[in-house]
Amino acid sequence: MVQIKGLQQALKNLQALQERTRKAMRRGEKKVADKIAADARSNAPVDKGLLIASIGVEQNENSTTVFAGAGYAAYQEFGTGPLVEVPLGLEDYAKEFKITGEGNTSPQPFFFPAVFKHQEEIVTAVEEELSKLVND
Repeated sequence: MVQIKGLQQALKNLQALQERTRKAMRRGEKKVADKIAADARSNAPVDKGLLIASIGVEQNENSTTVFAGAGYAAYQEFGTGPLVEVPLGLEDYAKEFKITGEGNTSPQPFFFPAVFKHQEEIVTAVEEELSKLVND
């Protein structure tokens, strides 16, 4: 019988590294998500402030989500009726909000401009957090 010394400890170390890696990735995601939410808030039209107050970030074990929770957020973003403007690539998403095809709200994009502005930063932010693991 062959016995390998330190194998159990090595496995524990790998599991700990996996957990630290997951946490580092979440930190990087959260940094960018916070930037997106901040820009979306600053881009959002102000009426009573409900739309701005509804913009937030949620994070759990598996995902990081930036959201605009006001029920009218998509109509503010894309417009209504003949005034609808949907950025390329978001057509299927925007269809979810079509009810009657009527209305006269001009689009006031606030959310997706913030997403597009910061989406490329996610890789760099995660890499920076992961590099801290290597350098610690």
